[in-house]
Amino acid sequence: MSIVPAMALFVFTGRNREQIDKSLESAVIKAAALNASDEFFAEHGVDHPLGVGFAGAQDILPQDWDEQTALSYIKGISPALLREMALVGTPSEVIEQAAEWRDCGVRHVVLLHGSVLQRSLRNGLASMAPFIKIMRGLRKL
Repeated sequence: MSIVPAMALFVFTGRNREQIDKSLESAVIKAAALNASDEFFAEHGVDHPLGVGFAGAQDILPQDWDEQTALSYIKGISPALLREMALVGTPSEVIEQAAEWRDCGVRHVVLLHGSVLQRSLRNGLASMAPFIKIMRGLRKL
């Protein structure tokens, strides 16, 4: 992964591993991976669903997609791919990942709480407390 000094990152967290793994199967959360470039997908041995030359979020035109097209784009997106492009895990795991990225040169991050987008309202709301714990922990880094 190439690290830049400032970046926006999705955070996918929960109270336990089971909740986190379940959230990564959500269609909306898988769709977040479409924001990555074709280079990111190539680094992980797969083609970007939107094709070669896709530069990332700025190229997405979802208004041109119907439901079946959108679902076909996310079909091959794996939880492993999401784990590589986001901060994923329990609060202590996410804070540890962020510390590693800090040590590689990241100085500023904008965190997007992606866990609330999952299909389960109960688990989405339950992810708020772990996300707050992450935010508090990151202040101490």
